[in-house]
Amino acid sequence: MPAKKENLIKTPSVIVKPLGRTGGLDSIHLALVSLVVILIAILLVISFYKQSPPTILPSNVSTNTTSILSCEYGAANGRCILPLHNESQIKSYAEEFLAGYDTINTSLSLIPYLSEVNLMNLSYNPSNHYWYLSFPIENPSGGKLLHFSLMINDSNVSEIIPMIQTLSPAESAYQASGNLVVSKGVVSLSGKVACGTVSPLQVYWFVDPYSPGGISSLANMTSLQSKYGSKIKISLEILFTQYSQSVANTYGLNKTMQLGDYLFCSSEQGGQPFVSFTKSLENSYSGSYISKSELSAYASNAGLNTSMINSCMNSAGTYINRQAVLAKYYNVISSPIVVTDCRYLSLPQTTADAIQYANSSI
Repeated sequence: MPAKKENLIKTPSVIVKPLGRTGGLDSIHLALVSLVVILIAILLVISFYKQSPPTILPSNVSTNTTSILSCEYGAANGRCILPLHNESQIKSYAEEFLAGYDTINTSLSLIPYLSEVNLMNLSYNPSNHYWYLSFPIENPSGGKLLHFSLMINDSNVSEIIPMIQTLSPAESAYQASGNLVVSKGVVSLSGKVACGTVSPLQVYWFVDPYSPGGISSLANMTSLQSKYGSKIKISLEILFTQYSQSVANTYGLNKTMQLGDYLFCSSEQGGQPFVSFTKSLENSYSGSYISKSELSAYASNAGLNTSMINSCMNSAGTYINRQAVLAKYYNVISSPIVVTDCRYLSLPQTTADAIQYANSSI
């Protein structure tokens, strides 16, 4: 019989090595562990630089991903888009432009006094570098009329385009004046400071009696004086403009000036007699010449002291000439118009807004 083959299946053996200083790891395992640690470190470095690439950006541009995502005007090439001018500067250019409409001899001259600049919306288009502005124009009697819109070139802020009206004030005119529409119905006069007298608040009421709305504006004047009492002082300033000149061409200068003289002298007396006198004029005025006899009758019926009026009439011309100088100082070119606290222009209908803007505590 052939000899028995040895059992080919051997009992597995386990080699147990004693623990050493390395905790039972030999040199090969140590090398593998070291390699793994190095690879993990390299991966961490690569991951970090992927998240925050070491790009050098201008100091005013954020390298933070969150900041880039929240760029107000968008981002390009990893940077926030920044216009040359900020919103406050653009708003100021718009306010100056709007004030320039006061120089246009059309109904557009009302725009500065009807603009709700406090409700102005601004947006910037980085693709064409234009600012877009929109705000309501409100009737002083109430009710929105329309929205007025402007485009301003951020690269050349002198390029201002009204998107509703094609007629614009001359650049030389509004830049020369430097006036600003600062609030609804209120234009701030450039280079003018507040009146020296804090109380009462000074209000100059400029009017050519023969101008459209001249006589009727006196109702606004007496109403404000009644409302604010001793807190304000309204001075009636008589103007001689093209409207009086057209009357003077027919009736002569001296007869034409009598209406202004009567108004000035009766305002010096003030009180209820003056209120009654202006109401009588408004009710009877038809836009044509008013004779001295008619004026005398209105004054007498209103309870004015006619002797004081006659005495005042002798020197009224001197005072009215001084008022013309005052109008020139404030560059008053239209009637009726009001100057509050020596630095704010308004329409008669918006003078209450000017008073509040000049002194909100009144």
